Amino acid sequence: APSPASCAALALADGAEAARELRSLVDRVDVADSELLYQSQQQGMALAEAVARCGTRAERDAVLRAAAALVAALPTAGQMAEKSAVTRWGAGLELLSPSLTRLRQRLGALPFSVDGLPVPGGEPRGRRIFPTLAGERVVVMSEVEMQYAYLLSTVVRLEAADAAAASPAAVRDLAALYGFLLRDKVRFYWDEAPAWHWSGPFPDMRTRVRAKLAGRDARVTEPAWFGAIIDHELHLFGVAADLEAARRASPALAGITPVADVAMLHEIRATALDVLRRRVAGGPSGDGFLLDFGRWTSNPSYAYAGCTVSRPLPAAPCPVDSVATDVSHALRWPWWLRSQVASWPAGSAPAAEVEAYRGRLARQLAVRVLYLDSAGRPLTRTYMDGRDGWYRLREFPDHPWGNGPSTLTGSMRYGSWALLSPLDARIARAHRAFCAVLVSDDPTDVTFRTRYYGSPSDRPELGGLGETDLYGPGSLYALTCRIGRAFGLH
Repeated sequence: APSPASCAALALADGAEAARELRSLVDRVDVADSELLYQSQQQGMALAEAVARCGTRAERDAVLRAAAALVAALPTAGQMAEKSAVTRWGAGLELLSPSLTRLRQRLGALPFSVDGLPVPGGEPRGRRIFPTLAGERVVVMSEVEMQYAYLLSTVVRLEAADAAAASPAAVRDLAALYGFLLRDKVRFYWDEAPAWHWSGPFPDMRTRVRAKLAGRDARVTEPAWFGAIIDHELHLFGVAADLEAARRASPALAGITPVADVAMLHEIRATALDVLRRRVAGGPSGDGFLLDFGRWTSNPSYAYAGCTVSRPLPAAPCPVDSVATDVSHALRWPWWLRSQVASWPAGSAPAAEVEAYRGRLARQLAVRVLYLDSAGRPLTRTYMDGRDGWYRLREFPDHPWGNGPSTLTGSMRYGSWALLSPLDARIARAHRAFCAVLVSDDPTDVTFRTRYYGSPSDRPELGGLGETDLYGPGSLYALTCRIGRAFGLH
């Protein structure tokens, strides 16, 4: 946690901007836009930390109020499943999603599913959902829901630690948000909704995770990536960990948590620790951090992992024996591990064990992934094992682009890797250099960061429409850098 000096170092204007930006990710988010929900979580994590640790009470209460209002206005799965519900619920849609409203007005009732699967009857139909659009259908996506829920659960965890000093209204908003995440997201996906899988659905996410960890069912062993632990599950682990940390920190939240829900949070917490123990390999040094190493090797996203030349584009796949997770997916691990540590009692053996995994992740990043170019500008290799090949090139026929060597360095812009800086000074130095390039007006730096820190679909040679510079002193990512610097992370 930042000290009073850290908050003093965060300029008043930056603190106010962080509060405004965080609120905009809540009260101005289009609940039907899956890409916007997905990005909001990554952009909002550093903002949530700054507001909760250093914001005024009014700023913090405003964020809670906006988040509670958002989830209260969401439709239930039952409402969306009824053919006439979208029409009857139209007034609410006007406020929450312009894109969904326009489509509803054009088509009337919209087909609805969760991950392409029907929602069971009974209590699950009463769970509130984000009605994300996929073409002309409402397809609720568990990955997107849990990713955005993780931003909300981060707010809950941070605010619960100081709930005793909050106003009664703020405590009510905190409790409403906590209850939504506990029942409508964690309970719904863990043991109520069918869990999508490439080989066909499982009864629920609990069953799917258990099958993967057992490794006996052919459905999760052939091919190997059918048994990989995926973002849907890891985000749920993170949300559940945040809620457990919040429950223990706040008597108000503990008092409204049924015994069965406490047992569920403890079961998920134990499962998350089991995943770390079973699935994280140490690599050549024995003390690194490689999740599900080798499981994704035959997946189409990794077909060009062995191609390490940027130009010309590889003409054919370059298969490898084993490959690790790509850096853009792994960037969530500093957040997830922080949540897992907080979910256990301070000083307990499990908390220390998870903290040790944080140290291993820091070493993996510093030794295998980060490096500097000849001008001292930071880059990351594509994969967590240090391989610097292509990722997602020609993954689908209509997906001509991909991430070339070192072009996932933009994963540093969200500030998650900086959380490991206290564990390895090399990470702090890399982040300082990254932030310097990010705000530079030197044309050479602008060209460099557009190529290596930007979006692959923006590059003309990969089928995009042009190059876009996402950065500069006035960008949201520059604010993230200033927050990290104020908190002593680089």
